[in-house]
Amino acid sequence: MTYSFARIFLFAGVIFTLMIPQAKADMPVGVIDLTKIIETSLAGKDLQSKFKARKETVQKEANAFEADLKSKEQTLMKDSKSMDQKAFMDKKSSFEKELKKKREAIINKNVTLEKSKNQALKAIQAKVAQICADIAEEKKIQVILDRSAVVIAQQSLDITADVITKLDATLKSADLK
Repeated sequence: MTYSFARIFLFAGVIFTLMIPQAKADMPVGVIDLTKIIETSLAGKDLQSKFKARKETVQKEANAFEADLKSKEQTLMKDSKSMDQKAFMDKKSSFEKELKKKREAIINKNVTLEKSKNQALKAIQAKVAQICADIAEEKKIQVILDRSAVVIAQQSLDITADVITKLDATLKSADLK
């Protein structure tokens, strides 16, 4: 009796082992490198160049503000020697209010720029998701994973180049508001 139980167990193990490759074939997987897509696609490059230009503009404004600030601070210090205490404190208070207002304006511009970049990235990612869905349907892929979530994958599973090609054909620029 134990001999036949062992035989059945061995037979079931062999059948299970033979079924595993079939199960893998029924569930094709694709891998994309989203970072590479953003960095190398036309829309991604366009977004990066627009963001860089706007960031430089905000930085130039911040640098001009800092230079103006130093000049006003030096003037305030010079004037402090010839002013009475109340006039100096009024001018200093006005200077500090202007300083705070300008800093907040620059911070707000940076925050707004980052939000705009994130919105543009979401639009690109939405298009990538749509393209991935089309490729999945076309190639009968059931799961597409980002490269960052995969430790090891065969190169044949990587559909990044296909996604970039289709993205470049449909979305050439990004809208950075």
